[in-house]
Amino acid sequence: MEDDDNQDTIGVLRESPDHVHVNSLFQALDADEGIQTPPADGFVKGHPCVSAATPPPDEQATLADSNGTKRFDPSHAEQQGPLASDHSHSSLRRGGLLGAAIAAGVALALALIPSDALNFAQHELTPEELARVVANAPSAAESAKTLEPLQHPALTVKRFSDEPHGGWSPVLISPSDFKAAPFTTTEELVAWVQARHAPLKEALRAHGAMLFRGFSFLSDPSDFESVAAAVDPDLQDVYLGTSPRLPVENTSAVFTAAEFPPVLPVPEHCEMSFLPNPPRKVMFFAHEMDNLDESGEPLPGGETPLVDYAAVWRDMEPGARARFAERGIAYQRAQPSAARFGRYFDPRWTKPWETMFGTDDPELAEATARSHGFDVRWDKVGTMTLTNAGPAARMHPETGVAAWNNHLSVLHESAWREGFAMAARRHEAAGYRLAAWRFLGRAALCAMVDTIERMVLGLAGLGQHATHADGSEIAADDLAHFRRLVWHHTRRFHHQRGDIDIIDNFRIAHSRAARDAWPRGRARQILAAWTGGYGSENVKPAALEG
Repeated sequence: MEDDDNQDTIGVLRESPDHVHVNSLFQALDADEGIQTPPADGFVKGHPCVSAATPPPDEQATLADSNGTKRFDPSHAEQQGPLASDHSHSSLRRGGLLGAAIAAGVALALALIPSDALNFAQHELTPEELARVVANAPSAAESAKTLEPLQHPALTVKRFSDEPHGGWSPVLISPSDFKAAPFTTTEELVAWVQARHAPLKEALRAHGAMLFRGFSFLSDPSDFESVAAAVDPDLQDVYLGTSPRLPVENTSAVFTAAEFPPVLPVPEHCEMSFLPNPPRKVMFFAHEMDNLDESGEPLPGGETPLVDYAAVWRDMEPGARARFAERGIAYQRAQPSAARFGRYFDPRWTKPWETMFGTDDPELAEATARSHGFDVRWDKVGTMTLTNAGPAARMHPETGVAAWNNHLSVLHESAWREGFAMAARRHEAAGYRLAAWRFLGRAALCAMVDTIERMVLGLAGLGQHATHADGSEIAADDLAHFRRLVWHHTRRFHHQRGDIDIIDNFRIAHSRAARDAWPRGRARQILAAWTGGYGSENVKPAALEG
């Protein structure tokens, strides 16, 4: 569930009439200056945590009509004369009241921002947690031995970065000399991957993720599909995750990663880990990546951070690990009908059930959901609520290593708030203070909306939520402890165009860093592919001692 947030590259997509382009919901009055005006309620329709008053600078000024998304041309707007009528004065009064209400709401939201909101210290490990991490650290030298069979005179095959405390790192595979690459075509790279299938598999087991970089001929989605199929031919085309996705033209198993606006974060997760039989691998392709500033330095946000979930589980405090292992995780997701999607203010409504299951027949959709282990209930207006439960951690079917493997980070009701707050801290650290404060505003706005929703609907009425399997809420201290470990075991790198990530979905989680500092019109498109699973009979919960 990663990112595809630039509509300039939408031409590679097959038609999908059920899809709602969330980006087109941002409205504009002045496309030349990039000034956007919020709807009367101050929210982007269907996403209350995205304030339309502070839109991402790279969104195109658009208006949606019955024929689809169109450019807004200020030159076609009617020229307004002097405001002389009573109606005009009344409109001004109403506008003044609305402005005052919005200002009061913003002031209240800002009041909710703690004084240390931009301080990363709250994500740093406690001394006890750090001592446990150091004591548990594996030997990097041992895993490095798995790279020896992959060495090639014209290739660099190594850990992407050296991390303290024995921290993990993905493997980098790239030409040693970019002017004399060992492969000049996709077919040659595919042949190399197929000839080294066994050592590549062993390296992926040992390191969790691999990054192919610097192969300039990898430019088309079909190139990505060819390499992905060489790594694992069991590519799938059924997606039951929360992100809206689109199939990519001229491919059979490649999709856009997430049709969300770039200001929305995608928390770390293992692909479809809420299912009893999630994919073995997930792969990403940087199809478009225009992420450098004028000095050639990467702009903040838009990365695909990777997290070693095996290390998170290994380093968890024993009491917290026992609670998660014994009580598991339960999920609740409300999927509205296409007719109601976007009409109500719950950001957790990410797509209609018709889109998720590829049908407008509720009986067929329900049958498909139940076949994947979901319990299903319908309300009187056609909203489909999916509930299921699973373990907090699983044993890797091949390596036997236990790893955190669930969707708590995505489906817990605090996910949006935490994601915006993290984006704020990262933009502040990169020197983009205005963008950081915009993210803080979104986090505070989310806190307000979430508080109101909990008061009116209760947690059971939210669009999505995660608890323990017995229905009890997850302790705040356990959640904070988990998030500190995630932060420590996360590796971030800025993508380059043509990058391919190969990820072990039973060990490594992926995410998308939100962005609000890229200049208008910058392209970023990540494509995704994934494999089948090991079979639910081979997927076992992690034992406590794991």
